[in-house]
Amino acid sequence: MPASVSFEGSLRSGVAITGLLGGFVMVSEEGADSRWPSCEGITVARAGADDLRDRDIETRIQRLRKRIRWSANWFFGIALLSLVHSAFELTGLGTGSFAGLGVGRMINLYALSLADELGFPMISSLTLLAFGFNVIVAVFFVIMGFVARQEFRLAFLLGIFSYLLDGIILLGIQDYQGMVFHGAVLFLLARGLSFCKELEILQAWWDKTRGSRFTW
Repeated sequence: MPASVSFEGSLRSGVAITGLLGGFVMVSEEGADSRWPSCEGITVARAGADDLRDRDIETRIQRLRKRIRWSANWFFGIALLSLVHSAFELTGLGTGSFAGLGVGRMINLYALSLADELGFPMISSLTLLAFGFNVIVAVFFVIMGFVARQEFRLAFLLGIFSYLLDGIILLGIQDYQGMVFHGAVLFLLARGLSFCKELEILQAWWDKTRGSRFTW
């Protein structure tokens, strides 16, 4: 009887040890298991790290999107300032400001000069036509602003290229104050373009990381 008890006890111990080793191997191969406190702690730690990283990346993405919208809003400023400049110039209330567009100034000066030669009054069909052309140019920059706010880099590129060409016109008429203003706005628009590129890279990396998270 003692031998039988001893044999039965040894058998139970062997089964227990085998089960323990099997469980250890299963946890080692499959990863964390809720039956093991240490592995469960690792799972929670990883989940917490993932949550913190996700929050950091989401915060950075939102910050980049705000900066992109802020930079894109300068297209609206370009449009508004150009219309104000043209209104002052065409009505004779003043010479406008350095924030106007070079192409608008050329059209306005030509319309005013032609109206003076033909004996037309200050506000005439020629000046209204010139202001209509300025409105078309302003609408172009407004469209670029709306599209750029949707994080399309092409809108920034087209807007920057157009505004750069307009700055060259100011160089031709020697409006140096206007050139300085154009340079400052071009810098802000270029930053918006770089923010779009950074957002694109960060978003692609984040999507790839989230897709491969469960392969760790």
